[in-house]
Amino acid sequence: MNNHDSNILFGKFEILETLKKDTQGGVYLANHIYLSKKIILKTLDINKLADDSVLTRFKREAKILAKLDHPNIIKVLDFSTYENHFYISFEFFESKSLRQLLKTKNFDYETIISIAKQILLGLEYAHSNKIIHRDLKPENIFVNDRLQVKIGDFGLALSDEDIHVTNKEAIVGTPSYLSPEQILGKKLDTRTDIFSFGIILYEMLTGSNPFVGPDVASTINNILNFDKEALIENIQNAPNELVYITIKCLEKNREFRFKSVREILELFGETELDTSPTKANKITLKLPSLRYIFPLVLIIILITLITQLNHTSNEQEVPNLTKTTIDFENQNLKQPIFKSHVPENEKETSINKQNLQEQLPQQNKISNKTEIFQGELLISCIPWAEIYIDDEKIETTPLREPIKLNKGQYKLKLRHPNFPEYITNVNIKDNYTERINFNFYEYFSFLNIEVIPWGEIILDDKILGITPLKGSIPVQPGKHLIIIKNPAYGTFIDTILTLTGETLNYKLNFNNIITRHNN
Repeated sequence: MNNHDSNILFGKFEILETLKKDTQGGVYLANHIYLSKKIILKTLDINKLADDSVLTRFKREAKILAKLDHPNIIKVLDFSTYENHFYISFEFFESKSLRQLLKTKNFDYETIISIAKQILLGLEYAHSNKIIHRDLKPENIFVNDRLQVKIGDFGLALSDEDIHVTNKEAIVGTPSYLSPEQILGKKLDTRTDIFSFGIILYEMLTGSNPFVGPDVASTINNILNFDKEALIENIQNAPNELVYITIKCLEKNREFRFKSVREILELFGETELDTSPTKANKITLKLPSLRYIFPLVLIIILITLITQLNHTSNEQEVPNLTKTTIDFENQNLKQPIFKSHVPENEKETSINKQNLQEQLPQQNKISNKTEIFQGELLISCIPWAEIYIDDEKIETTPLREPIKLNKGQYKLKLRHPNFPEYITNVNIKDNYTERINFNFYEYFSFLNIEVIPWGEIILDDKILGITPLKGSIPVQPGKHLIIIKNPAYGTFIDTILTLTGETLNYKLNFNNIITRHNN
C-alpha cells in the first residue's frame, strides 16, 4: 500500500494525521502531493472486510457525493482503487462536529437559526437531486469558527436508483435519530430526513436528544411512543417559530410533517433558494424585526381591552405593553413570525391552542341525585372488568343494577389485569338504558412467542419477560414492534400484524429463520 515512504499512501497522499483506523481501513488528514492541498482520505481494505455491505456503502457514498456540489455539503474530490484498496478523498473543512460543539457550549437562538438554515440548504440540495441522507445526526454535521456548516457522511444515503425493500435495510442508521417509518421498515422519502432534522433542532434548543434511552430497544420505543406535549413543554421558552418548526418536524405521522425542506426554509425567510456559495453562506442571524411583532402586539392589546370593556364597567387591568412574546395559545397569531403569510394546511399541524393549553377541569357529569331526569348504563363483560367512567372507577362487573348517569357523553374504560384496556365513548340519554355487552376474547388478538435458544421479549414499550412465556399474550389488533434480545446473538427487531380474535404464533431462532402463521 505504501510507496517508498511509510507516510505516503497510494503514491500521492502524504499522511499528516490519523483520524480513525481499524482493521478494515482508516480516515486520515493528508496532503495531496500533486495538488499541494490538505484533504481528508478515507480508505478501505477489501481483503479484510467482515461484511460486503461495507464496500457497498463505501461505493455508494462516493457515487452519491459525486453528484452533489453545494457549499453546505462536504465535497468528494476523488474515488479510485489502488491494489487491494478503495479510497475516497474529500475536501478538507477545518471544523468541529456539531456533536463536539453541543458538548462544550450552549447556543444562543441566533446561532441555532444560522446552523439550522445551512443544514436545511444542504438537505434541500440533496433532496432536489433525489437523494435521502438517512443518517442525519450531529456527528455528521460540521461547523467551522465562522459558523459555516457542511453535511457529511452519505454512506447510508439512498438515491432514486436504490431499491428499498427489506426491514433489515430499514433499521440501518443511528437509533436515536431514526424516524418512525425507518423503524417500522416502511418505504422512505425525504420526510425521514425532516424528522431527524427536528431531533437535531430540539437538541440544539435543549442540549439533549429527547429519545435516547438506556439501550437500543428503549430508544426505539421512545421514538414510537413519545408524548408530544412533553416535548413542547421542554422547549416552551424558545421563540415560537422554533417551537413550531421543531414540533411539526417531529410529527410521528409523516403526513403531518412539513412536506419538504423548502417549506421550512420559507419559514426561515429563505424564499429564493440560490445555491451559489455567496448566497448559501450568507446567513441572517437577526431574529424577526419588531416591525412584524409590534402590529401583532397592538392587535392583542386591542382585543384584550375590548374583552375587558365587555365584562366590567368599573375596573380594568392595564395591559403589559412591554411584553412582545407571542404565544401559540394566542389565536391572533396563526403562523410563525419568520413568515409573512399563513402556512398552508394549518389544520394538519398539532401546535394549536387545544394541544398547547391545559384542559380546564370539567364538572363531573356522574349523577349527584339532584337531577330529575336520568339515563342508565348497563354493562356485561366476559370474563369480568372494572368499570371506569371519565377515569373514575365506578363498579366491577357483574352489575347488580344499571349505573345511573346524567344525560351526556362519557368516556368508558373496561379494565381487566390480563388484557389491554378497552376504551370507548358512550352517549347517555334521559329515560333510556344504554346496554353494552363486551367480550375481551373476541375484541383482542393473541400472541404466542417461541425463541430458540431463548430471548428477552419487548413488545412495543412493554417488557414481557424471558422465554418461554406463560400462555398467550393478549394484544390490541394491529401493527406492533417486537424486539428480541439475547446477549450471545444480539438484538432482533421486527414488526408484526395481529388480527382481531386471532392468535399469531411467532417463532424465531437466531439463525434468522422465522415463521409466522395465524390460527
